[in-house]
Amino acid sequence: IDENGHVLGGPFYYIENGMGKQWRWLAKIFAFFGAGVGLFGIGTFTQVNAITSIVNVSFGVSEYVVAAILTVLVAVVIIGGLQSIANVASKIVPFMAAVYVIVTVSVLVFYADALPAAIKLVIDGAFNGTAAAGGFAGAGIMLAMRSGIARGIYSNESGLGSAPIVAAAAKT
Repeated sequence: IDENGHVLGGPFYYIENGMGKQWRWLAKIFAFFGAGVGLFGIGTFTQVNAITSIVNVSFGVSEYVVAAILTVLVAVVIIGGLQSIANVASKIVPFMAAVYVIVTVSVLVFYADALPAAIKLVIDGAFNGTAAAGGFAGAGIMLAMRSGIARGIYSNESGLGSAPIVAAAAKT
């Protein structure tokens, strides 16, 4: 706890204070890779790139304009501190879930006449020689794993090490 009563923690504190001062170098490496490489190089940049590209292709808005708007919005939220981040997330996440369900149901309703043929196509394609050969080839499995892991990291920062940093700041 610092002089202002704020709780300090996270993996870098655990490494330095739990493992001993001789491991301070490892704590610094974790902080560098967690913030410099993990959050900025892998998680955040790819998400912003996807957003700017999609808005550019869909609506013709310059990627630079979208990036500037995102930067201002994120700055406003982050400058507000952990409570601001929690407030925004508590509003955005339910909205995202609702939009996902509404869009999914809308697509299913809009294309309801094609649904039986699509299900038949999936079942027919899944149980034939071509599907078996492709499955045994391994290329599909490798690509699916790579894509799944990449989507997991890029969509929610799983495994990047940021969750214990945020959890350590909680006042419980």
